[in-house]
Amino acid sequence: MRRFEQIRGELQRLLDARFSRENLAAIEEACTRFFENAPILDPSSVRSDAGIYLLRELASDMLGLCSPEKPMAGDRYDALVAGPWREYRQFANVVFHDPDSDRLLAAFQKALSALLAFP
Repeated sequence: MRRFEQIRGELQRLLDARFSRENLAAIEEACTRFFENAPILDPSSVRSDAGIYLLRELASDMLGLCSPEKPMAGDRYDALVAGPWREYRQFANVVFHDPDSDRLLAAFQKALSALLAFP
């Protein structure tokens, strides 16, 4: 569980910071390191591990919405923060604090829906 506590602390700092492409990249990198440095996964942590994996994948997908070649316009940035980013943070909160609950799937579905609906 120590590994999970470490990644939770690292990700929480990034999620509490202002939304940015750099934070998304850092979240994706931190989640990747979590699995690269993992010993054999413990069956008792499968839901929290799955949550970290889904956080990584959603961060990667959100990065695809943020083109490094052109800065985000104000309205598009505001919409991303109010939609996918907000739902992503709520999903992360469930992963961090209640990964064994039935809310995990519902929170993931909301985050994914917000991401897929983003223009």
